[in-house]
Amino acid sequence: MRFWPARPRHHRGVQPVFIAHRVEGTPGRLTNSVVAQTSELALTRTEASKSTVIVDRHPATNQESNELRTERSSLPLPSLCLGVVMPVFNEAATLDEILRRVLAQPCVKEVVVVDDASTDRTSGILTAWPARDARVQVVSHSTNRGKGAAIHTGLAYIRAHTIIIQDGDLEYDPGDYERLLEPIRRGEADVVYGSRFAGQNRSPTVWWHRWGIGLLTWVTNVFTGLRLTDEATCYKLLRRELLDRFELREEKFGFCPEVTVKLSKLGVRFVEVPISYRRRLRGEGKKIRLRDGLIALRCVVKYSFLD
Repeated sequence: MRFWPARPRHHRGVQPVFIAHRVEGTPGRLTNSVVAQTSELALTRTEASKSTVIVDRHPATNQESNELRTERSSLPLPSLCLGVVMPVFNEAATLDEILRRVLAQPCVKEVVVVDDASTDRTSGILTAWPARDARVQVVSHSTNRGKGAAIHTGLAYIRAHTIIIQDGDLEYDPGDYERLLEPIRRGEADVVYGSRFAGQNRSPTVWWHRWGIGLLTWVTNVFTGLRLTDEATCYKLLRRELLDRFELREEKFGFCPEVTVKLSKLGVRFVEVPISYRRRLRGEGKKIRLRDGLIALRCVVKYSFLD
């Protein structure tokens, strides 16, 4: 276990802060909803409570998303529970299995799946899930807008006090949820990242994949003063109220560096926990490309100086 204060960085208009960072251990009821499409993302509390259909035809404004998030977060859920936001696009081959694994975790009380206009059997598979498990809620985009946009939509509907992002494939293991939650339950962290490269049990991957993630993480650390080992991890677990303190803009893969940089500006405590990881190949549906890595680097620099 390692602990150190990160080097304070000066951001334009932001006072320097010390960010606690630690690397921990080694791995070892919503009402039923159906997939639908609508003309408005922002629903009133009355409409949301009486309707079983979630609708979304176009991107909501940031103000609309924040208002909806505030409305839904006023509905009660136990404080020590985990809400899962799952953006999906053409994940028919793995969707049933990943949902089964997620819902098998005792800490999971809510799952919001956002279908980003899939063209395979994803939509049909999702239609059946709210009836199978009342914790599942499904939202559908009418057009493909990107992973970041799908996460924005999911965050607008989630009610849990602690949230995590989960991809729709099988690269990440939901069995790691409990260990990721522990630093927050103990009051030792505000944000927990699941690292594929921390600790002794490093997840196997090809050299260029590790090199690319290492470069992005190094640049992120330089600009934020953090000491992360895996900025690009899907598993970002945090207290949801932190997201109400800034505006999210990126709708593609730039979401990850944007949220990391903006969280670092808040001076919150970061903890990394080693996780298991099984990298899938392009033929298995891997979607991220070299250009996405370049965009991520640009986002780190951009949001280090902009709100």
